[in-house]
Amino acid sequence: MNEAVAALSREVASAVGEGPDSQRRKQLRDRIVRQAQTAVHRRVAPAVFWAGAILAVASFALFLRLPAPLIRCWVEGTDLPVAEKAELEAPVSAALTVHFEDETRVTLDPGSRGVVDRASRNGVHISLRDGTLEAAVVHTGRIDWTFAVGAYELHVTGTRFLLAWNEVTNAAQLTMQDGAIVVSGALLPAEGLVVHSGQAVSLGRNDWHWIERTDAVVDMPAAASPARHESVSRPLVPPVTGPPDWQALAARGDYQKAIMAARRHGIDVLEKTLDAATLSRLADVARFAREADDAERLLQALARRFGGTDAAREVPFQLGRVVMDLKHDPSAAIPLLETYVRDPGPAQFREEALGRLMGAYADTFDVPQAERVAREYVRRYPRGSYAAVAGKILAR
Repeated sequence: MNEAVAALSREVASAVGEGPDSQRRKQLRDRIVRQAQTAVHRRVAPAVFWAGAILAVASFALFLRLPAPLIRCWVEGTDLPVAEKAELEAPVSAALTVHFEDETRVTLDPGSRGVVDRASRNGVHISLRDGTLEAAVVHTGRIDWTFAVGAYELHVTGTRFLLAWNEVTNAAQLTMQDGAIVVSGALLPAEGLVVHSGQAVSLGRNDWHWIERTDAVVDMPAAASPARHESVSRPLVPPVTGPPDWQALAARGDYQKAIMAARRHGIDVLEKTLDAATLSRLADVARFAREADDAERLLQALARRFGGTDAAREVPFQLGRVVMDLKHDPSAAIPLLETYVRDPGPAQFREEALGRLMGAYADTFDVPQAERVAREYVRRYPRGSYAAVAGKILAR
């Protein structure tokens, strides 16, 4: 009978194959075989044994073929869900932002168009058809994020970047703000092109090249051909002749200069005239520049002008983060974070807010409240980023 068990194992391996998730599949195959061996050891009737083994193989094969569940995503300011194959088109007068349940945010600039090709918990694929998008991807290790533009694909971990595409010239421009991206396709090296924070690259139909930067020298990777680089006479975008505005500086990752440019333009003017997505972006720039007062002012203007929208509902969390990270005042952050986590509406940062709230109570030596939030965190997010911290608080 042991030979029969071994044969069953080989049949399972043959039917299932190794595939991209070979380790997990091997564990499941081994478990089926162990269960079958236990059945033999207990002298279960052969007919029952083989019926159970066949059922296990059939269930295993069915499990492997189940489609991945869809990831929840929606358009900012509405309750409209975004489905796979959905076409996105931002109005000419305002940006369009799509939020994902893992806290990733993708914003199309006014007049830009794109498609959500795939949106599952295994992977998200978004194509930019025209215009510019800004993405802030949260790396959880569970979702593969890919962006397509022209003949190129961008493979993302956790990062922030700007991607522009001109369908007339068939040319794209990628500007990294944080993190790194591996770009593949067209004329790029087979192993792909790694673009790091602070770098920018032009991706055309017939060539590609690094974009010269006025604020930093970008070293050309060894994979790039010197001859190809030297043959390029100008970048994709004409050089700016005057002082760059705050958005251009922010796109380069120079947040301190960006907030200074915004001040020259007038923070009081910008907070009254920018749309919700751009105002939120400027508040992020102020936070990245560690300018707490500007960040608070802009976030308060966002809540005041766009009350009831998704962007406004995120303000208590954003303010709490500014108060904790930049002003180091956990007691002041507590009521803001409590307001955010108790809001029954959509809250893309609820997990992080609960984790920060738990830490704020711990930092102010309020043990009962820290334990209360820790229990709630573990109940909601047993494998979350703050689960280990919650476990330590509850173990005291």
